Amino acid sequence: MAPMPPMPSTTLPKDESEWRFHDTGYPSEWVEMYRSSGFHPINLGDTFKNGQYRVIRKLGYGSFSTVWLARDAVLVTIVRPLALRSPELILGGKIGSSIDIWSFGCLIFELLTGVSLFSVVVYFEDDRESTDDEHILQMNDILEPLPDVWLQKTWTRARKYFGPERERLGPIADGQNEPYVDDPLELRLKEYKPKDIDEEAGVITSLIRSILRYEPSQRSTAEELLKHSWFHE
Repeated sequence: MAPMPPMPSTTLPKDESEWRFHDTGYPSEWVEMYRSSGFHPINLGDTFKNGQYRVIRKLGYGSFSTVWLARDAVLVTIVRPLALRSPELILGGKIGSSIDIWSFGCLIFELLTGVSLFSVVVYFEDDRESTDDEHILQMNDILEPLPDVWLQKTWTRARKYFGPERERLGPIADGQNEPYVDDPLELRLKEYKPKDIDEEAGVITSLIRSILRYEPSQRSTAEELLKHSWFHE
């Protein structure tokens, strides 16, 4: 476990050479300028909220890190950002290492584009069902149609959003409102990707699709991903 980072001085360095990190160009806060509620260095094992959340996985280094997996010491559960949740975390399926593979696929898109693949927002803390439903609907639009077993059994609220012929209903169950449909993965990547990966776009979408499979056993394994050509070019 990494040691806790030293607390910064109360005064800012007088000379540029005294700064401990180089500018990465990302929206981060210098270590020497650390103040509560700002961006700051994260080490594996760090805790938040009086020790309740312990960092298990993070993304980034130096002055900029994003926590994407933590353990809740009070509820004894795994905590991760809503947009990185795999289907089995939402629908109550069997949990395994493949949930990390799913999160990795989402992060590939986010790192390349600067936006989340799935836009998941909690509007009301006491209405997580709506948040979960919106997440599943985005999977249907962005990735591929949901499995029949989800609509018929696993996802108990599916009939609120899909008719008997799998037609999409509006936000209200009677379907009177026009439903919003998200663009598929390929169009989302085309819209948000930087210009310097134009030639790689097809390979990238194929890679992400090999990861974001609804059935955990069908997702690429970590070993398979390490051998993928895109990581060696």
